[in-house]
Amino acid sequence: MTWEPELAELAHRQSLAAELGGAERVARQRATGRRTVRERLDDLLDDGTFAEVGSTAGTARYEDGELASFVPASVVAGAGRLDGAPRGRDR
Repeated sequence: MTWEPELAELAHRQSLAAELGGAERVARQRATGRRTVRERLDDLLDDGTFAEVGSTAGTARYEDGELASFVPASVVAGAGRLDGAPRGRDR
């Protein structure tokens, strides 16, 4: 038995979650002068230190056993470092 189909679906979910609900939602947020949560985290935390937890959580819809769409949860959680000090679960 191989885990390739499950791992491929997780990777697909992660890529969909990284889109933050799609280009239209991101554009609507930027139109109000706000940046995305991941952009704000990138600016706040030390480079490369944010470890996200639960990026594949959300609502999935399947058609014929295949992932048809995925809407990520509206929360981004994890841990990182701020000026070298641990923040979040990394404390």
